[in-house]
Amino acid sequence: SVHITGPALVELALSLVLDKGTEQALICDPACGSGAFLLESLKRLIRMKQMQLGRRLTIAEVSATLKTQIFGMDIDRE
Repeated sequence: SVHITGPALVELALSLVLDKGTEQALICDPACGSGAFLLESLKRLIRMKQMQLGRRLTIAEVSATLKTQIFGMDIDRE
């Protein structure tokens, strides 16, 4: 059966970790499904970095964040 991580659970989990200023956090979702948790993680990491730098991130910086800090896998190929 499929279990979807609801927005409230994503919000709670990320607020417990990312709101503490851990801009070097590594986010791994071992059952990522649609990727909702990972997408919200990326958005928060980008916001944190933008606040720290006082500017918008470049596409290269967003890409680097995605490639180095966000990881996911799932047994269902879809």
